[in-house]
Amino acid sequence: ENTITLKGFRKDLFIGDKLNRLQVPVRFIWGDKDAFEKPKTGKEKASTIKDYKFEVVENAGHMPWLDQPEKCVLLIVQMLEN
Repeated sequence: ENTITLKGFRKDLFIGDKLNRLQVPVRFIWGDKDAFEKPKTGKEKASTIKDYKFEVVENAGHMPWLDQPEKCVLLIVQMLEN
């Protein structure tokens, strides 16, 4: 109710067109069964960021750390090491 209306996402909260301005590394861990957005389109948006990494977790939804906690911990550690 805070971010979505009957007409879709609130335009004043949308930052997708500003992602390319980010000057810090950004890391994504995305569930392959995310109900809100598929990994393919998420990665397309993420790729506009200069320094990004995008990992897909199988058999996980919108909050992959709940569905696959061990895999997410491993990915987080790997991302922090690189």
